Amino acid sequence: MLKFAERIGGLPDNVCAMTTLTGANAANLKRLEQLRKVPASCRGLSIEPLWESIPGSKLNLEGIDWVIAGGESGSGAYVRTFDVEWARQLRDHCRESGVAFFMKQMGRHPVDASGTAIKLKDSHGGNWDEWEDAGLSDLKLREFPEYFHQYRKAELPAKLRPDRRPPYVQKLDIVQDSKLSPEERRQYRELKGRVNKAARYLLDANLALLEIRDQRLYREDFSTFEAYCQSVHDFSRQYASNLIQAGKTYLDLSTLVDKNQGDKAVIPRKESQLRELRRLKDPEAEYEVLVELQNGDMDGALTVGRIHDAVQRRLDQKPANPRPQSPSMRLQSARELLPRLEHAIERGEDWQSCLQEIRALLGE
Repeated sequence: MLKFAERIGGLPDNVCAMTTLTGANAANLKRLEQLRKVPASCRGLSIEPLWESIPGSKLNLEGIDWVIAGGESGSGAYVRTFDVEWARQLRDHCRESGVAFFMKQMGRHPVDASGTAIKLKDSHGGNWDEWEDAGLSDLKLREFPEYFHQYRKAELPAKLRPDRRPPYVQKLDIVQDSKLSPEERRQYRELKGRVNKAARYLLDANLALLEIRDQRLYREDFSTFEAYCQSVHDFSRQYASNLIQAGKTYLDLSTLVDKNQGDKAVIPRKESQLRELRRLKDPEAEYEVLVELQNGDMDGALTVGRIHDAVQRRLDQKPANPRPQSPSMRLQSARELLPRLEHAIERGEDWQSCLQEIRALLGE
C-alpha cells in the first residue's frame, strides 16, 4: 500500500487507508507502523477479530483516525471467545487519543470479565438492539472519523454535522424517547439517591443500579449508562457492573440461606467479598464456601482474603477444561505422535492406542 501510494503521489482524499490488527504481538504492531507511513488523508485500524487485550501503552494511535473493533464470528467449535472488556479498553484508549471508535460486533462467543458467556441471538453479535439487555449499552458506539464528516459535510443532516459534536464522537445513534414520565423521574431521583448513599457497600444500592440501568432511567440526563455512572457517582461502568453482579449474587445466596435454615451462613454485603465468591460461577458452590468458612474451626472475620483462599481451594480441586484446539493445532499434535507410533511398531509394542490418538485428533 505504501509503495503504491507513493507511486501515485498519495492516496485520493476519499480513500481511508486501513490495516487489520488482532493482537499486540510484533507482527501486528509492525503493520500499524507501516500504515502510519502511508500518505493518506485518513487512516484506520480494523481490530477484528480481536483475540486478546491490547493495552493502550502498546497501541500508539498517532496518525490514526478510526478504530473498528469486533469479536470473532465464523462457524464451528473453534471460534475464539471475545472478552467485552477488551473492547471497553480500546474504546477508552480511543477517547483519550481523539480517535473515532466503531463497535461492529461481539462475535459468536462474547464473554464478560468473569468469563461468563453473554447470550446473543445474532450469530455474529452485531445486532445492537440486543446489547442493551445484555449489559452492553455502553458499547453502542458506531462513530466515524471527523474527516468523513468534513469531506461530505454538505450531504449530512444538520444534527449530524461535525460542528455539533465533540471531535471524537461523531455518533449516528440518536437517542429516541429520552423524555421521562413524572413517575419515572420520581423513581430515578429516589434510586439515584440510594446509590449515592452506599454505592460501594450495600446491596440496596446494587439493586438500585440494576433498575436504573435496565429501565434506562438515566436517559433524560445522559445518553449512556456509563456517562451516568461517571458523572453522578464518579465510578466506571465496569465498577457499576460489579455492583450489579454483587446484588444478583446476594439474592442467589439469600434464596439458599432461606432454603437451608439449619446452616450458619451470614451473607457478606461488600462488593469485594461477593466478587470473590462469584468466581465459582455457581450459587450452590458459593453457598458451600460460606458455610465452610463460618462453621469451620477457623477464627476471624469473613475477610476478602479468607474468601479468596477458600474459593481458590475449591477451584484448584476442579480439573481445568482444556481449550479446544484449532484444526491446525490438532494436525500438529498428530504429527508429534508419529515418532512414537513408529517407535512402537519397530519394537513390537502396543501401537494401536497411539494410532487411535492420532485418528481422534484427525477426526477419523
